[in-house]
Amino acid sequence: MNTNRKIVKYIFRVLLTVTTLLFLQFCISPYDAKIDPLDNHIIVIEGDITPNDTTKIKISLTRNLDQPPGEKQDIVSAFVWVEDEVGNKYFGYRTTINFQTYYIVPPFNYNINLKYKLCLNVTSNLNEIWDGGNNIQYTYESELLELLVAPPIESINYKTNEDKSAVTFFVNSNDPSNNTTYYKWSFREDWEFKSLYMSYFEYNPFRKEVVPINSYEDNRHICWSFKESSSILIFNTEALSEDRVHMLPLVSMGKTDLRTSYLYSMNLKQMAISKEAYKFWDNLKKNSEEIGGIFDPQPSDVSGNIKCISHPGKRVIGYISAGIPSYKRIFAKGKDIGIYKHPSNCGEMVVTGSENPLSDEWMYLIGYDIIGVDIDFNGGAPEKYWIAIQCVDCRLFGTKEKPSYWPNIESL
Repeated sequence: MNTNRKIVKYIFRVLLTVTTLLFLQFCISPYDAKIDPLDNHIIVIEGDITPNDTTKIKISLTRNLDQPPGEKQDIVSAFVWVEDEVGNKYFGYRTTINFQTYYIVPPFNYNINLKYKLCLNVTSNLNEIWDGGNNIQYTYESELLELLVAPPIESINYKTNEDKSAVTFFVNSNDPSNNTTYYKWSFREDWEFKSLYMSYFEYNPFRKEVVPINSYEDNRHICWSFKESSSILIFNTEALSEDRVHMLPLVSMGKTDLRTSYLYSMNLKQMAISKEAYKFWDNLKKNSEEIGGIFDPQPSDVSGNIKCISHPGKRVIGYISAGIPSYKRIFAKGKDIGIYKHPSNCGEMVVTGSENPLSDEWMYLIGYDIIGVDIDFNGGAPEKYWIAIQCVDCRLFGTKEKPSYWPNIESL
């Protein structure tokens, strides 16, 4: 009886939420912003030339004000290469990473004494609205750039706040030769996490029946996820007595963040950049904080060191640096971070054929999945144990793809 009341309350909450959202939808008046067409659909080129490593370039468009914040359109019809000052060319290819389009130039033999530039041809087509679908080819080039060598990263540390509600990761670095001064960082995060409950059964909505989980590949208890950093992380030591970076914050996470739950890894990339590059990123960071992001409409004073040489009046945003980066990876165990708390209410629900005769399909549709079955060997209806699906299926928040370099936590 208590279980039935829980279900009725759950359905009532869902109906109340839907009704409220519909009410709000019809009560909000649309805002028709007057937008300068020059600030819409501007090409944005991101990436750095790193000849000793993969050069990864992203080409996108700024958004309209009537698009959701952060929404952008990747350019998928480009041809990208790196060229040195004596004419050698190193060509890239297109790939998809985490549902986003990138252009990859593999590592190549380089001469530290030569300068390099990024070059690309972008052809619009009828599916791309940024130039009216006129099938025009645009050629872009960065300035010729010296290869700046980044000093080694000294360390990556983390620290929790006093009430254990958040953790922040920091970088420490220095250049004893005092030649760097201007720094830029980016990183990739990977994390292993587990669902709160381990299940040996699952409901198959296509077959409409409960089936056993027999293999590791189908296990829903252990998953991995990853993402690339998106914040602008820069620092300069102009005003300091030594070329040293001390405890610069990189990223913070709350206590319900899955990254803090089991095993977290950060692979940090450090670039030495020019003073001009630092000014660009500092300006863009300030504008992004005021407006909303790099893909939002930007002020006219944000440009960079990339030009459209085929159509000089065509605006483009981006600053390409070139150099030999340094890297450092850190692993942090969830138990050492010590802040994680699962955010979901995972109350268990028992369903039997006699006392609570709800169908398996109905339980699945209201957001539950099965974790166990007790068979009555006297011929009675089996007892099935159900729980909120987010507490049992880790695939909702990641994948079963384990990174090739991933360690066993016991070895750390």
